[in-house]
Amino acid sequence: IRATIDDIRRVVHELRPPALDDLGLVPALHVLAAKVGRPVGAAEGGGLRVDIDAPDDLPPLAAAVEVAAYRIVQEALTNIGKHARAATVRIGIDAAEGRLRIRVEDDGAGFDPSRIRRAGEHHGWGLMTMAERAEVIGGSFSIASRAGQGTLVSVEVPL
Repeated sequence: IRATIDDIRRVVHELRPPALDDLGLVPALHVLAAKVGRPVGAAEGGGLRVDIDAPDDLPPLAAAVEVAAYRIVQEALTNIGKHARAATVRIGIDAAEGRLRIRVEDDGAGFDPSRIRRAGEHHGWGLMTMAERAEVIGGSFSIASRAGQGTLVSVEVPL
């Protein structure tokens, strides 16, 4: 019973990452990048380099938008770690013209998006989840990739 309670607490705690409340979206993504990438200043040659290009002064975002944006980037990084064999990931975030734009681009193996099966066929859960998260907050999701040329995940959300 104690283990189940601890598991439930962990799951509830992770529904909204504390870094979002404590720091905001961009700093929380820096924390996430540090967890999945090699440390800044680390010697070349090992691990994943994660670069973030984002302003420190994003306009205030609704809590649901912050959580969805964070989770989409997190899932993209998870997919990159599992499948891409990438050396570098670039995360770009900007807010202009009434839209929040998020781009996660890697230099990995890439793939043919048309070959991804429906989630019910054991593939594509992560992509489907990212698309659904974007849709729930009124945004759009797209993915562009070619074998040998990396992958670009793009999300746009109205502010």
